[in-house]
Amino acid sequence: MQRKWFLWAGALVFLAVLLWGAGVGKAEVTQEGDEFPVGAYVPGEVLVKFADTPVQRGRGVLRGAAAAEFLERLPAPARLALAEIQRKVLRVNADLGILRVRLRGRLTVEKAVQKLRQNLAVEYAQPNHLFRTLAAPNDPNFKRQ
Repeated sequence: MQRKWFLWAGALVFLAVLLWGAGVGKAEVTQEGDEFPVGAYVPGEVLVKFADTPVQRGRGVLRGAAAAEFLERLPAPARLALAEIQRKVLRVNADLGILRVRLRGRLTVEKAVQKLRQNLAVEYAQPNHLFRTLAAPNDPNFKRQ
C-alpha cells in the first residue's frame, strides 16, 4: 500500500513539473520600451497583392534588381495603381505575390489602403501591421530583423 502511494505521489510531481515547464516555454518575452498597441503598423508602409500578380513559387523574398524584374511583369492596371501610391517597393514575396511598399510623400497609410481597395486590379491591401512573436531571443528559431 505504501509503495502505491509513493508511485502516485511521484507521478503527480512529475506531471506538475512537466506542466510547469510547458507553461514557461510559452511565456511572452518583451523588453522595456518594446511595447506597441494592438493594431499598430509601420508608418508609411502598406502590403498589397494584385489580382493578376504572377506568382513565382520557390523564389522567396525579392529585393533590388530581382524585385524590379518582378514589378515589370505586373499587368498594366497593377503598375498604374502602384505608381499612384508608391515611393519605393521595399520587398516582394514572389511565392505569395505580395508587395511591401513605401508610400510617397505625405500620403497616409489609411488613404493609400482606401485608394488601393477601390481599384479593381487590387486583390487586397492592408497596413504593414506590427506583431510580436512568442519566441525568446535565446531560442535557436528566433531571428531579429
